Amino acid sequence: VILLGIYGGPIANGLYFAGKKFLDIMVQFNTVLSRTFFPFLARRLDKHSLYVKISGIITFTLCIVLFFGADLLVDIFYTDEFKDSVTVIRILSISLFFLFVSNIYGTNYLILKNKDKLYRNIIAIASLCGFVFAWFAIINWSYIGAAATSAFALGLMGILTYVYSKRV
Repeated sequence: VILLGIYGGPIANGLYFAGKKFLDIMVQFNTVLSRTFFPFLARRLDKHSLYVKISGIITFTLCIVLFFGADLLVDIFYTDEFKDSVTVIRILSISLFFLFVSNIYGTNYLILKNKDKLYRNIIAIASLCGFVFAWFAIINWSYIGAAATSAFALGLMGILTYVYSKRV
């Protein structure tokens, strides 16, 4: 956000935040779902595959709604000046999938397997790589680069979480 403000200015920040608001709503829903299942999975980790299916269907549906409904959402909630935030919504809808993977295999698996240090390291690595990527992406692509940075960092976090959870 700071880099975008410096290199993109207030208009780029506004376009990015307009699109990000819809992702934030979906993230909150995903977080509630994850926290709801956590106590159950703590007692019955053998039911993790059921949680993967339920959460996967819900998250996939949310991703599709965000991606294909981006034009409609911007038309309903914003003025014509925010039309460019449609691209931000579409990019961030992809990152929602990776957040789902991270919640399923990180928060609701690695932590329950007492691998919280591993999960913390995955988050730290993904965040650091995302910060480095942000310098390039935001300078070259402005608010689109900020959305790409979020997708990249969450994508890396989701992939690493999945890979390491399969090794556990």
